[in-house]
Amino acid sequence: MTDEPLTLESFLAEHPWPAAMLEEGKPIEYLWRFDLEASLEGMWTHVSNTSRFNRALGLSEMSFDERAGLMHGESSAGGLKHEWVEPPWDWVKGRVMVAQRRYTRGFSKIVRTIFVFQELGPKRVRLYMYFGWIPRNLVWGWLLRLGMVPFQWRVRGLLEELARHDGEADPAVLAQPVSPLPEPVHARIDAHRRDLLARGLSDEAIDNLVSLIQGGDEMDLERLQPRKLARDWQLSEREVLRACLHGTRVGLLAMSWDVICPHCRGVRAELKNLGEVPKAGACEACAIDFGTDAPEAIEITFHVHPSIRKISRLQFCAAQLAGKRHIEVQQVLAPGERRTVPTSLTSGRHRVRVRGQLDVGYLLLAPDHERQQCTWRASDAPEEHPLKPEPTLEIDNDTDREQIFIVEEVSWSDDALRPTHLFSFQEFRDLFSEQYIGADVQLSVGEQTILFTDIVGSTSLYVDRGDPEAFVKVRKHFAEVFKVIDQHEGAVVKTIGDATMAAFSSTAAALEAAVELHRVFAPGSDIVLRISINTGVCIAVNLNSNIDYFGNSVNFAAKLQLCAGAGDIVLSESTYATPAVSKWIREHDARFEQRSFDFLGKATPAWRWSTHAGTQLAASGSRG
Repeated sequence: MTDEPLTLESFLAEHPWPAAMLEEGKPIEYLWRFDLEASLEGMWTHVSNTSRFNRALGLSEMSFDERAGLMHGESSAGGLKHEWVEPPWDWVKGRVMVAQRRYTRGFSKIVRTIFVFQELGPKRVRLYMYFGWIPRNLVWGWLLRLGMVPFQWRVRGLLEELARHDGEADPAVLAQPVSPLPEPVHARIDAHRRDLLARGLSDEAIDNLVSLIQGGDEMDLERLQPRKLARDWQLSEREVLRACLHGTRVGLLAMSWDVICPHCRGVRAELKNLGEVPKAGACEACAIDFGTDAPEAIEITFHVHPSIRKISRLQFCAAQLAGKRHIEVQQVLAPGERRTVPTSLTSGRHRVRVRGQLDVGYLLLAPDHERQQCTWRASDAPEEHPLKPEPTLEIDNDTDREQIFIVEEVSWSDDALRPTHLFSFQEFRDLFSEQYIGADVQLSVGEQTILFTDIVGSTSLYVDRGDPEAFVKVRKHFAEVFKVIDQHEGAVVKTIGDATMAAFSSTAAALEAAVELHRVFAPGSDIVLRISINTGVCIAVNLNSNIDYFGNSVNFAAKLQLCAGAGDIVLSESTYATPAVSKWIREHDARFEQRSFDFLGKATPAWRWSTHAGTQLAASGSRG
């Protein structure tokens, strides 16, 4: 990248105005250049979060309404109300973003804003900011010119402050001071805090949560994600999730079930109850309908209860890029338009799609591939393109209507709390037993490890001890089973007669729970168990108004009981082969032997360990 600065003329040669816009009048134009001692990644992250950036600049708050894929915005500035339509932005991650507005009311007719980033070195970045205004009349044009001088100095000051704090995730300059809460609200929060601590929750998790609620920036409080909070606070996800769940029960927080679009990954609905989750959703912005049975279709988030703080959705820009961080390239092309787009895409798999189409293609980027350029036509069937990293895309809208071309990350954010995390968490099932899935809805919980326990010889127990005494022993047995499963971060899905079905997110945790159960119900006990474990994909459904798991993975785990006797643990091949279980078996010298049993008419392998047959049960070890 050359250090030679761009002129306004050379800049516009790369980013020309659409001819139709220039018919509205001659633009007033500004091109500012800022050379900063900072990383490209850091400056891109903060500047592209344009809502927070604009707030720090002192711009007016805005409101938006999304209609037919377009953002309709309004604000008040200079004593005048402004209204506009804002089409989808263009951007290439780490390089450029382009936004434009067509005003129906206010100072201007049209505004174009373009930010271009150039990396000049490891800690040197050049940022160009272009503003093009077509004013509504000469007076407004003169006022706009007058206001741009102090505005440039505010921009420079903010950028230099961000550069001084390069590398900080949340620099203070982008935060907004919080007004003190009324004393009655503080008293209510203190009462909730005492209640939560009395429940045996983590002091650190509760104190961090209370501190965030009392003094957190409203932009940070709009949607609380327990997994992200745990990472930020360097606490365990389990303790933070417990704090949020109990906080909801006491009235400090509220919980929502959010329907997520699989393309833009935006929230399409925030629902108060699991039972309100529909069978299907729709995203007008992406022009698609989608089912809610995909693993990423539902996210559970928490919000400050309105009786504590009324959190508004503050917007100082449409911030289209900040809400779609997974989208690495977005280009809006007119009918028949062709465009050459250099990218900074790194090695790996990147998904490509056109707005409104469910079918997707892929860019497979690796240094040993031959080509560094490909042509992508809107009318082409999706395909895979093996390319070198940082490829150039020749994008061709060979259709008769506007098209939006998108390149995005394949993986989803690890911050999201999904049904798969919540349904296998015993405390959620205990605290929110009234939550149920709609009768016609199936929710993916992804891969789960299913554990079945069963009492061996329960009929003899009832005959030998009599019904009343046997019933008491079975009830006490269930209490122990529930306790052990919860201690190993699993959840009891249901009991069936004398049997228990539980779910775990970790294969090793399920095996450790099985070992502990056989230690509790050792030889000589009135009750002895057999246990089977299988790992596979499951769905969650409504059964008798409870959250139940269904699918071949569950059926297989139940059928594995046929291979188990008293004191046995039987693993499916899918569980036995996981790295975490293999490691645990080696470390504990567990003597599993391969077996075979009939499942759906096929000889199927299984692995059995007779824990009461001479091998000492070791203490629990690693998780996976």
